[in-house]
Amino acid sequence: MPEIIIERKPTTEELRNYIPVGMQTLEKKFKQLRVGMEQEFVRKHKPYCARCADLDFKDVWEEKKRELERKVGPQVVVDTKIIFSYPDLDKYGIESRFELKNKTPIIRDVIMDGVRVPKLVGHYFEYVCKERGCGRAVEVPLAELDLAIEIKKGKE
Repeated sequence: MPEIIIERKPTTEELRNYIPVGMQTLEKKFKQLRVGMEQEFVRKHKPYCARCADLDFKDVWEEKKRELERKVGPQVVVDTKIIFSYPDLDKYGIESRFELKNKTPIIRDVIMDGVRVPKLVGHYFEYVCKERGCGRAVEVPLAELDLAIEIKKGKE
């Protein structure tokens, strides 16, 4: 039996929420930028508030869409045709944005001479964002802590 394919042009109401598969939207581009910035801070063992970045972007994007709909009308607002400047993502990793709440040791079992021995391998630093109260935990290995202490002693 042959397959019957019926195609029709979508209505404007259907097109309102239609996003083609694989299309690069502003939200996807922002998420890529934010994840890249967050990875930089993770490599440096510094806190980064991704939740605040996402919420601020969402607020700015909704405001921009609302203004466009007021100007153009309630038609389809296509992401790819909008000129949009992303917020500065560095400000979500500034140290003054966070307050250190807790420091917890990381103890892992290490096999030494055939015996399992608990060993201190680093610390978890638990931060709270002063802006919205988001919690962040940063794992810092002992080598990084020792390096930071040596640098501070060298400056004094």
